[in-house]
Amino acid sequence: MSKVNISDTVRMKLGDGIFYQGVVSSLSRATNGKVLLIRIIFEDGDREETTWPRKDVYVVKNQSTAGESSIGRCVFVRSKDFKKLGDVWFKGTVRSEGRLEANGNVISLFIVFDDFEEGWYVMPNQDIIFLSNSGAPVNEDGSV
Repeated sequence: MSKVNISDTVRMKLGDGIFYQGVVSSLSRATNGKVLLIRIIFEDGDREETTWPRKDVYVVKNQSTAGESSIGRCVFVRSKDFKKLGDVWFKGTVRSEGRLEANGNVISLFIVFDDFEEGWYVMPNQDIIFLSNSGAPVNEDGSV
């Protein structure tokens, strides 16, 4: 059984028998800390809630931004106005990043959203989840 965290990239087999890639947007845990449910946002914006662990859902990549460029990556950002809008996620693209000179870690991202709004976001940030650069579904063997 693998561990899963918010912002991890996962693949899930859907009803058509194809594995699709998405990111974990939230978790529900038991009182002992064990993950019971995960919520996934897929690259096309569809959402799914499922039990965890599950044989047709697996972690592809644990999320980390240190050392690799985020420029050009698609992201979902949770609404800052949670009370007004609820759990709403906006899709955008990273256009620039701020890094520390000393170690190169990403400390901020400039994101342009699909509705042309834009803004800087401090990193790390659990309200930002990264998508792969491909929107294509993936097969069980990992091929597109």
